[in-house]
This record gives sequence, C-alpha cells and structure tokens, in this order.
Amino acid sequence: MQKGKGLYRRGRRVIRACALAAACALGAGIRGACAEGAWGEAPIRRISGPLSGVASDSASAAAAFLSLENPYSIEGLVASRIEAEASGGIFAVGAAWSRLSHALYREDRLSGAIAFATPVPGVMIGVESGFLRRQAAGFRGERSFPVRLVAAWRRSRSAAVLLAVPVFESGAAARVRSSWSCLASFGTFALGVAAFSPDGLSTEHRLDASVSLAARATLRTAYACRSGELSTGVCVEIRRCIFGFSWSVHPVLGMSSSAGAGRRWTW
Repeated sequence: MQKGKGLYRRGRRVIRACALAAACALGAGIRGACAEGAWGEAPIRRISGPLSGVASDSASAAAAFLSLENPYSIEGLVASRIEAEASGGIFAVGAAWSRLSHALYREDRLSGAIAFATPVPGVMIGVESGFLRRQAAGFRGERSFPVRLVAAWRRSRSAAVLLAVPVFESGAAARVRSSWSCLASFGTFALGVAAFSPDGLSTEHRLDASVSLAARATLRTAYACRSGELSTGVCVEIRRCIFGFSWSVHPVLGMSSSAGAGRRWTW
C-alpha cells in the first residue's frame, strides 16, 4: 500500500515537471504569428487570434486556423493547435484544441467560450470552459475542468482590454489563474501588454508590438519578461486564406519555429 502511494506521488511529480516544461514550450512563444500568443488565454478571439491578424472589413466574420510547432527543436516534441472563432456583432464564440505530444509525455487542452454584447458600447461579457488532460509515460494521468468569466472591451481598432477570471475548477491538473491584456493601436502600429500564467504557478508578463506591412500583412514581435524569450512572426492573408510563420529564441532552451494556415469568412 505504501509503495503504491509512493509511486502515485512520484507520478504526480513527474507529470508536474513535464507540465512545467510544456508551459515553457507553449506559453512563452507566439503560437502562430496570427494568434498573438497569450492575449487573454481564452478562445473569444475578436480581440486576438486569426481575426486580429488580418484586416476585417465586416462586423460579422469567422475564421479557422491550424498551427504546428517544434518547441526548441526537441526531437519528437510536437505542439499543434486548431482554433475557430466567429463574431456577429452582438456575440462572439470560439473553440480551440491544442496538443503537446512526445513519447514520454502528452497534454491535451480543449476550450470553448461565448460572449454577448452589453448595453455599454464596446463591452462584451461571457464565459469560458475547458478540459485539460496530461499524462507522463508509465504514470497515472491528471485532468482538470476550469470555468472562467470573460469580459472584453474594444473601441473600433484603436484600443482593447480583455479580462478572464476563474470561478470554478475541478481536477488535479494545473491551477487556472486570472489573466488580462491591453492593446492600443496607432494607425498601422500597435502596442500591447498582457499578464497570464502558462503553468498555473507563476505569472508571466508579455510585451507585444505589431506593424502592418501592407493591406493584408502584419509583422509581430513579443517579449516574455520572466522567461526572457523573444518571438517574432509574420501573418499574411491572400484571398482570405491566412498564413502565419513565427520564430522564437529562449535564453536557455534555444530556438523554436512554427507555421500555420487558415481561412477567414465575412458576411
């Protein structure tokens, strides 16, 4: 009995160690040039995600995006993400699925969110829910079911604020914390700052900057203050097809690269 409890505790420690490495891999770099990384950490994307990476000439739009990454060029480690979003002016809805896979560790995240406009101009309020599952080879896995309230404010293309606050969580996986982000645009140039917790233990602060190179191209760069990782990427739209490429350099772990593609619809 004692031996079994010891193995269980050891398994939890191994899983948490792997999860911390996973958080470094997924939380520090730009998850595809069109995703703006951790802004909000929620799939209500009208502020971030594929729709923000390209010009949107309609109040009603939808987008889907797939990205793949080899974090820090580690052999056998693959990070993938599929996300979809839609906005109809009075509502925003989104869903995302991501996976970090290796022969020794696997992590899956599924999340969905919906928000509706309020009587206050530019303000939307909604809820986000998700499912996290992670497992290290040879050990019992962990699961978590978090729920967060999400509030967003946006003033045309000039400014945006997003806040997500946890209200419920069950399971033994990583704790979900509050996150926030602010964005200000000055013509073709934009600056942003965000605070989030990629591992559920400590808070990371990120500085973001972007510039529109042409009508359908955006160059982005980001710096994660705690980890010291510098990321840059480019997002291009050609006939409503979205292509994103990004690179990042971590002072200890080295270089990562990712690529993605998607599609945007307006009506």
